[in-house]
Amino acid sequence: MKKQTTITAPENSEEMLMNAPIGFFSSTPEGRLKYANPAMARIFGYETPEDLVSSVKGIAQQLYHNPEDRENIKHILEGKEEILDYDSRFRRKDGSIFWGSYSARTLRDKNGNVYAYEGFFQDITRRKEENQNLLKTKFAMDHAPDNIIWIDHDGYLVYVSDSSCKKLGYSRGELLKMKIFDIDPDFPPEIWEQHKEDLRRAGKMLLESRHRTKNGLIYPVEISTNYFMDDGKFLTCVFYRDITERKKRQEELQKAKFAMDRAPDSVMWIATDGHIVYVSDSSCETLGYSRDELLEMEIFDIDPDLSRERLQQLKEDFQRLGKIVFESRHRTKDGRIFPVEVSSNHFTYNDSSLICAFGRDISDRKRMEEALMESEEKYRTLVNNMQDVMFRCDLEGIAPVIE
Repeated sequence: MKKQTTITAPENSEEMLMNAPIGFFSSTPEGRLKYANPAMARIFGYETPEDLVSSVKGIAQQLYHNPEDRENIKHILEGKEEILDYDSRFRRKDGSIFWGSYSARTLRDKNGNVYAYEGFFQDITRRKEENQNLLKTKFAMDHAPDNIIWIDHDGYLVYVSDSSCKKLGYSRGELLKMKIFDIDPDFPPEIWEQHKEDLRRAGKMLLESRHRTKNGLIYPVEISTNYFMDDGKFLTCVFYRDITERKKRQEELQKAKFAMDRAPDSVMWIATDGHIVYVSDSSCETLGYSRDELLEMEIFDIDPDLSRERLQQLKEDFQRLGKIVFESRHRTKDGRIFPVEVSSNHFTYNDSSLICAFGRDISDRKRMEEALMESEEKYRTLVNNMQDVMFRCDLEGIAPVIE
């Protein structure tokens, strides 16, 4: 018959408990402490174990933040005989609240009656705070307006926010089996290693790419990415946002700018103090200045007929009329002055009050008007100096008017 091995407690077990780095306690079902080691006393803010044991008359009322927690523990121990890593909030001698965790067992007499509970106790406030911070961070990332993904050194997705799942149309489980190349058609595996090297050198990068959803939709994204080392492993943290609407607006602005730059009329945006803030290509061509030169000038530099007082009056007229058409003159870089018809209105852009002016060279019109006036004057002089009588008649020969 094999001899049974008997395990006995070491002779210095009490000394070990007294010097243990975590708390050890023994308590009665009625709520009194029978024993506590120095670590237990320090955790609860008492000078000595004796001070803790003698001061606490009711464990539930004095040591628990919520006295009902102890009754719950007693109920659990009655059925399980032991409990492991139970977390609850406790109260120190000075009244401050902290998180503690303990493992305990039930001690019964020969009749099966509970006469004590004993166990180990530790302060887990810091761990709880770290976990809470992690939960808050995860909540913030999961609900951030930007989509967030983490990518490991091989290109696998190791974290995806809720918004990423929703945007891409995959479940979290599906995405965590994929690589970044599966959702980014512009990012082939061949450039991954070079990208990591570039990111290590730069620290962070801002770039544009495209993402592909589960149903095949491809949309443009702006990506802000950086990296960190986790236990010696390279991880990329990517924040990205859908820029479809931005791209549409940019395209519309580019089309509008293309149309204005190539419009037959000159186009200018003018600040209410007279500074020129935008000029079309046709403005540069007509006036003979470069765009940079014009953007350093004021409207008064090219319009000899416009004073600051007149500009102020125009601003008041805009408020009343909305749109104003008037004639003026413009002066080119070489000093030539030519007449213009200006059609202008007022608008607000990026909280700035601006005047949009379309200027048309009316030199040919003016010459035609002058020629017509000269012709009319010659005709009038001829008529006034004739000796014969002139009359007009209708088709029936009746002459109602004699001149």
